[in-house]
Amino acid sequence: MSFKNLAIVNAIVFLGFGLPMLISTSILTDLFLARPEDLNESVEFLFKLFGIPLTGLGVLSILIRDAQPSLGRRAFLVLTVITGLGSAIVHIYGITQGLEKSSGWGTVVITVVTGIWAIVLLTKEKGAVTG
Repeated sequence: MSFKNLAIVNAIVFLGFGLPMLISTSILTDLFLARPEDLNESVEFLFKLFGIPLTGLGVLSILIRDAQPSLGRRAFLVLTVITGLGSAIVHIYGITQGLEKSSGWGTVVITVVTGIWAIVLLTKEKGAVTG
């Protein structure tokens, strides 16, 4: 449960979603959306727009993986908690409302695990950072 391993998992998750959103939205819509036929130009635009920060977070995850305890590293862990648990909540809503296929449960598991993993690392680093 090291920071480096979490950063690598985050890179895989962020890039695994971010790049397909930029390249071809149908990759993710066919996999996750219950009604991919509802995809229109506006939704496709939002996918691409959201793919940019996800790709950036993936690159950040790669770059920060060897960071020593610091304020920046703690900020990355807080980001992981927020994106992990927040994403899980949105996916659960989508699945239970019939907007997302059951394949979304895999994403729920991954995001909850990374969120909890980050919380554990945050508690271990609590006294290790001095501003």
